[in-house]
This record gives sequence, structure tokens and C-alpha cells, in this order.
Amino acid sequence: MPLARRKKTVVFDEASFTITPLTYNQLEEYAEMVKETANADLSNKETARKARGHVFFVIRCGLNNLPQAEPVTDEQLLEGIDDVLAGKLWRAIMEFTGIKLASDEELQRLVEERGKKKIPEGEAVVSS
Repeated sequence: MPLARRKKTVVFDEASFTITPLTYNQLEEYAEMVKETANADLSNKETARKARGHVFFVIRCGLNNLPQAEPVTDEQLLEGIDDVLAGKLWRAIMEFTGIKLASDEELQRLVEERGKKKIPEGEAVVSS
């Protein structure tokens, strides 16, 4: 018998998504993935692609943990969402998982301390 899954609907700019939290295994896999790029230079295109892949992993898991006709793929995400929506979905899934995330202001301060370019107002740190 499959276990029941927590789920909730989130709406961003009139786009509605049913998300689920990450499982223990998915969260551990994500943590291992993030270690690769934790202190890397995101202005490097290959590093930025890896970081985007990590975000997509969370989004795919959060959307695909419920039974549905077709699972969401990286290709669909690349063609169907932008950086702003990716950041919002990633944040919603991580917070629903129970992960406390830095606020946009805290992220801005961290980026400035690392000497990276300033994050434009209202944008997430999820670069393509």
C-alpha cells in the first residue's frame, strides 16, 4: 500500500502547481549535488548549468512525487519556465519540505560579501 503524500497547490502569476515535499532520499541526494557547486563561481557557464540542474532536480521531485499521467522532465522545464518561476517553485518546494531558507535580503548580503554581481530586485538566485 503506497503511503499518503502531503501536497499543496501554489500559484505564481496565475500559473498553478501541485507540489509535494522532497523525500528523505531526495533531500540527501540534493545535498550531495549542491556540495559540488557550493562555493563555485556561478559566472562559469558549466557551473551555472550544474546549479540549474540542482534546481530542476528539486522542481522535478516536488512535481513528480504525486502520480500523474506524464512526469515533468528537464526538457519541459527548459522550454516552459523562466528563472523567476524556477526560483519561486524551488523555494516553495524547499520550504514545504521544512528547509529554512535565507530571505532575499540575506541572499543579497551573501552575494555582495562574495563579490558577485548584485541580484536585481525581485529575482531569485537561480541562474541559467
